[in-house]
Amino acid sequence: LFEQAERDAPEAFTTHANRVVWLQDLGRHAEAVEACNRALARRPGAALLLNNRGVSRLSLGDEDGARLDFEAALALAPEPGLARFVRANLARLDPPDSRVVEAHRLLCEGVRLAQEERPRQAIPLLLESLDLDSERAEAWIFLALAYRAERLWEQGAEALAEALRLQPENAEALGERALALLALGRHEEALDHARLAVGLRPDDAGLTCNLGLVQLERGALEEAAEVFRRAGELDPADPIVALCLKELRKRRRKD
Repeated sequence: LFEQAERDAPEAFTTHANRVVWLQDLGRHAEAVEACNRALARRPGAALLLNNRGVSRLSLGDEDGARLDFEAALALAPEPGLARFVRANLARLDPPDSRVVEAHRLLCEGVRLAQEERPRQAIPLLLESLDLDSERAEAWIFLALAYRAERLWEQGAEALAEALRLQPENAEALGERALALLALGRHEEALDHARLAVGLRPDDAGLTCNLGLVQLERGALEEAAEVFRRAGELDPADPIVALCLKELRKRRRKD
Protein backbone atom coordinates (compact mmCIF):
# COMPACT_ATOMS: atom_id res chain seq x y z
CA LEU A 1 0.00 0.00 0.00
CA PHE A 2 2.80 2.42 0.86
CA GLU A 3 4.60 1.60 -2.38
CA GLN A 4 1.40 2.31 -4.31
CA ALA A 5 0.94 5.59 -2.39
CA GLU A 6 4.51 6.60 -3.20
CA ARG A 7 3.92 5.91 -6.90
CA ASP A 8 0.66 7.90 -6.84
CA ALA A 9 2.01 10.85 -4.84
CA PRO A 10 5.82 10.68 -4.68
CA GLU A 11 6.12 14.15 -3.15
CA ALA A 12 3.61 13.56 -0.32
CA PHE A 13 5.40 14.05 3.00
CA THR A 14 2.78 12.15 5.03
CA THR A 15 3.18 8.98 2.98
CA HIS A 16 6.93 8.82 3.64
CA ALA A 17 6.55 9.77 7.32
CA ASN A 18 3.95 7.05 7.96
CA ARG A 19 6.06 4.48 6.13
CA VAL A 20 8.93 5.21 8.53
CA VAL A 21 6.83 4.16 11.53
CA TRP A 22 5.59 1.03 9.75
CA LEU A 23 9.14 -0.04 8.85
CA GLN A 24 10.40 0.60 12.38
CA ASP A 25 7.58 -1.49 13.84
CA LEU A 26 8.75 -4.32 11.56
CA GLY A 27 12.36 -3.85 12.64
CA ARG A 28 13.43 -2.90 9.09
CA HIS A 29 15.65 -0.06 10.23
CA ALA A 30 17.86 0.29 7.15
CA GLU A 31 14.74 0.88 5.04
CA ALA A 32 13.36 3.18 7.74
CA VAL A 33 16.47 5.36 7.49
CA GLU A 34 15.98 5.61 3.73
CA ALA A 35 12.31 6.50 4.21
CA CYS A 36 13.29 9.18 6.75
CA ASN A 37 15.77 10.60 4.26
CA ARG A 38 13.03 10.91 1.63
CA ALA A 39 10.60 12.52 4.08
CA LEU A 40 13.22 14.93 5.44
CA ALA A 41 14.10 15.99 1.92
CA ARG A 42 10.53 17.28 1.72
CA ARG A 43 10.38 18.72 5.25
CA PRO A 44 13.88 19.25 6.72
CA GLY A 45 12.58 20.78 9.94
CA ALA A 46 10.58 17.73 11.10
CA ALA A 47 11.98 17.05 14.58
CA LEU A 48 9.98 13.84 15.02
CA LEU A 49 11.47 12.37 11.85
CA LEU A 50 14.99 13.32 12.91
CA ASN A 51 14.36 11.53 16.19
CA ASN A 52 12.96 8.49 14.37
CA ARG A 53 15.92 8.34 12.02
CA GLY A 54 18.20 8.53 15.05
CA VAL A 55 16.39 5.58 16.62
CA SER A 56 16.84 3.48 13.49
CA ARG A 57 20.48 4.51 13.11
CA LEU A 58 21.09 3.54 16.72
CA SER A 59 19.44 0.16 16.10
CA LEU A 60 21.85 -0.32 13.18
CA GLY A 61 24.88 0.52 15.36
CA ASP A 62 25.45 3.98 13.88
CA GLU A 63 25.85 5.85 17.18
CA ASP A 64 27.50 8.92 15.64
CA GLY A 65 24.70 9.33 13.11
CA ALA A 66 22.09 8.79 15.81
CA ARG A 67 23.66 11.45 18.03
CA LEU A 68 23.67 13.95 15.16
CA ASP A 69 19.97 13.28 14.52
CA PHE A 70 18.96 13.59 18.19
CA GLU A 71 20.94 16.81 18.61
CA ALA A 72 19.48 18.24 15.39
CA ALA A 73 15.97 17.39 16.59
CA LEU A 74 16.55 19.19 19.90
CA ALA A 75 18.03 22.21 18.08
CA LEU A 76 14.63 22.65 16.41
CA ALA A 77 13.06 23.27 19.87
CA PRO A 78 10.29 20.65 19.52
CA GLU A 79 7.24 20.62 21.78
CA PRO A 80 8.08 19.49 25.34
CA GLY A 81 6.72 15.95 25.06
CA LEU A 82 8.79 15.16 21.99
CA ALA A 83 11.82 16.94 23.46
CA ARG A 84 11.71 14.62 26.48
CA PHE A 85 11.69 11.55 24.21
CA VAL A 86 14.61 12.89 22.18
CA ARG A 87 16.63 13.66 25.33
CA ALA A 88 15.94 10.15 26.64
CA ASN A 89 17.19 8.70 23.34
CA LEU A 90 20.27 10.92 23.45
CA ALA A 91 20.99 9.71 26.99
CA ARG A 92 21.33 6.17 25.60
CA LEU A 93 24.58 7.25 23.90
CA ASP A 94 26.51 8.05 27.09
CA PRO A 95 30.02 6.58 27.53
CA PRO A 96 30.25 3.18 29.26
CA ASP A 97 31.35 4.30 32.73
CA SER A 98 29.75 1.94 35.24
CA ARG A 99 28.10 4.63 37.37
CA VAL A 100 26.91 6.48 34.30
CA VAL A 101 25.56 3.27 32.77
CA GLU A 102 23.61 2.45 35.93
CA ALA A 103 22.38 6.04 36.24
CA HIS A 104 21.24 5.88 32.63
CA ARG A 105 19.43 2.57 33.18
CA LEU A 106 17.60 3.97 36.19
CA LEU A 107 16.77 7.17 34.32
CA CYS A 108 15.29 5.27 31.38
CA GLU A 109 13.21 3.08 33.68
CA GLY A 110 12.02 6.11 35.64
CA VAL A 111 11.11 7.93 32.43
CA ARG A 112 9.19 4.89 31.21
CA LEU A 113 7.17 4.74 34.42
CA ALA A 114 6.49 8.48 34.32
CA GLN A 115 5.29 8.24 30.72
CA GLU A 116 2.99 5.40 31.78
CA GLU A 117 1.50 7.80 34.36
CA ARG A 118 3.06 5.97 37.29
CA PRO A 119 4.92 8.89 38.91
CA ARG A 120 4.97 7.40 42.40
CA GLN A 121 7.03 4.45 41.14
CA ALA A 122 9.12 6.69 38.88
CA ILE A 123 10.31 9.10 41.58
CA PRO A 124 12.54 6.68 43.58
CA LEU A 125 14.26 5.47 40.40
CA LEU A 126 14.90 9.01 39.19
CA LEU A 127 16.30 9.98 42.59
CA GLU A 128 18.57 6.93 42.57
CA SER A 129 19.75 7.85 39.07
CA LEU A 130 20.57 11.37 40.25
CA ASP A 131 22.47 10.00 43.25
CA LEU A 132 24.80 8.34 40.74
CA ASP A 133 24.95 11.24 38.27
CA SER A 134 23.55 14.58 39.43
CA GLU A 135 24.82 16.55 36.44
CA ARG A 136 22.02 15.63 34.02
CA ALA A 137 19.58 18.47 33.55
CA GLU A 138 17.09 16.21 31.77
CA ALA A 139 16.97 13.85 34.76
CA TRP A 140 16.06 16.73 37.07
CA ILE A 141 13.35 17.82 34.63
CA PHE A 142 11.85 14.32 34.46
CA LEU A 143 11.92 14.16 38.27
CA ALA A 144 10.13 17.51 38.48
CA LEU A 145 7.44 16.32 36.07
CA ALA A 146 6.89 13.23 38.21
CA TYR A 147 6.62 15.45 41.30
CA ARG A 148 4.13 17.66 39.45
CA ALA A 149 1.95 14.65 38.69
CA GLU A 150 1.90 13.95 42.45
CA ARG A 151 1.27 17.67 43.17
CA LEU A 152 4.52 17.88 45.15
CA TRP A 153 5.20 21.46 44.14
CA GLU A 154 8.03 22.28 46.54
CA GLN A 155 10.05 19.23 45.53
CA GLY A 156 9.33 19.97 41.88
CA ALA A 157 10.54 23.55 42.23
CA GLU A 158 13.75 22.33 43.87
CA ALA A 159 14.38 19.75 41.13
CA LEU A 160 13.89 22.40 38.46
CA ALA A 161 16.28 24.73 40.26
CA GLU A 162 18.91 22.00 39.87
CA ALA A 163 18.08 21.65 36.17
CA LEU A 164 18.50 25.41 35.75
CA ARG A 165 21.79 25.35 37.65
CA LEU A 166 23.04 23.07 34.88
CA GLN A 167 21.21 24.74 31.99
CA PRO A 168 20.23 28.32 32.95
CA GLU A 169 18.62 28.96 29.56
CA ASN A 170 16.50 25.81 29.41
CA ALA A 171 13.11 27.28 28.44
CA GLU A 172 11.19 24.14 29.36
CA ALA A 173 12.67 24.07 32.87
CA LEU A 174 11.95 27.78 33.32
CA GLY A 175 8.34 27.32 32.22
CA GLU A 176 7.80 24.30 34.46
CA ARG A 177 9.36 26.07 37.44
CA ALA A 178 7.09 29.07 36.84
CA LEU A 179 4.07 26.76 37.26
CA ALA A 180 5.53 25.11 40.39
CA LEU A 181 6.25 28.50 41.97
CA LEU A 182 2.77 29.66 41.01
CA ALA A 183 1.26 26.66 42.80
CA LEU A 184 3.32 27.61 45.87
CA GLY A 185 1.96 31.17 45.79
CA ARG A 186 5.35 32.66 44.90
CA HIS A 187 3.87 34.83 42.16
CA GLU A 188 6.70 37.28 41.53
CA GLU A 189 9.29 34.53 41.18
CA ALA A 190 6.90 32.67 38.90
CA LEU A 191 6.52 35.79 36.77
CA ASP A 192 10.29 36.16 36.40
CA HIS A 193 10.66 32.55 35.29
CA ALA A 194 7.72 32.69 32.89
CA ARG A 195 9.05 35.86 31.24
CA LEU A 196 12.50 34.34 30.83
CA ALA A 197 11.01 31.22 29.25
CA VAL A 198 8.98 33.24 26.74
CA GLY A 199 12.01 35.41 25.99
CA LEU A 200 13.94 32.27 25.02
CA ARG A 201 11.11 30.73 22.99
CA PRO A 202 8.69 33.51 21.97
CA ASP A 203 6.91 31.28 19.43
CA ASP A 204 6.00 28.59 21.98
CA ALA A 205 2.25 28.79 22.68
CA GLY A 206 2.53 26.65 25.83
CA LEU A 207 5.20 28.82 27.44
CA THR A 208 3.26 31.95 26.46
CA CYS A 209 0.13 30.48 28.04
CA ASN A 210 2.11 29.80 31.24
CA LEU A 211 2.97 33.49 31.39
CA GLY A 212 -0.70 34.35 31.00
CA LEU A 213 -1.62 32.00 33.86
CA VAL A 214 0.90 33.69 36.13
CA GLN A 215 -0.53 37.11 35.25
CA LEU A 216 -4.04 35.80 35.83
CA GLU A 217 -3.19 34.51 39.31
CA ARG A 218 -1.48 37.81 40.13
CA GLY A 219 -4.74 39.57 39.32
CA ALA A 220 -3.24 41.36 36.31
CA LEU A 221 -6.24 40.62 34.10
CA GLU A 222 -5.46 42.97 31.24
CA GLU A 223 -1.89 41.72 30.97
CA ALA A 224 -3.20 38.14 31.10
CA ALA A 225 -5.72 38.87 28.33
CA GLU A 226 -2.99 40.20 26.05
CA VAL A 227 -0.74 37.20 26.69
CA PHE A 228 -3.57 34.70 26.09
CA ARG A 229 -4.44 36.51 22.85
CA ARG A 230 -0.83 36.09 21.71
CA ALA A 231 -0.85 32.40 22.71
CA GLY A 232 -4.04 31.90 20.70
CA GLU A 233 -2.41 33.43 17.65
CA LEU A 234 0.57 31.09 18.02
CA ASP A 235 -1.64 27.99 18.28
CA PRO A 236 -5.36 28.59 17.59
CA ALA A 237 -6.16 24.92 18.27
CA ASP A 238 -4.65 24.81 21.77
CA PRO A 239 -7.48 23.80 24.17
CA ILE A 240 -5.59 25.15 27.20
CA VAL A 241 -5.74 28.66 25.78
CA ALA A 242 -9.52 28.35 25.41
CA LEU A 243 -9.84 27.23 29.04
CA CYS A 244 -7.65 30.10 30.22
CA LEU A 245 -9.75 32.63 28.32
CA LYS A 246 -12.88 31.15 29.87
CA GLU A 247 -11.38 31.56 33.35
CA LEU A 248 -10.34 35.11 32.49
CA ARG A 249 -13.91 36.01 31.50
CA LYS A 250 -15.19 34.53 34.74
CA ARG A 251 -12.81 36.60 36.83
CA ARG A 252 -13.65 39.75 34.91
CA ARG A 253 -17.31 39.22 35.72
CA LYS A 254 -16.47 38.90 39.40
CA ASP A 255 -14.55 42.17 39.27
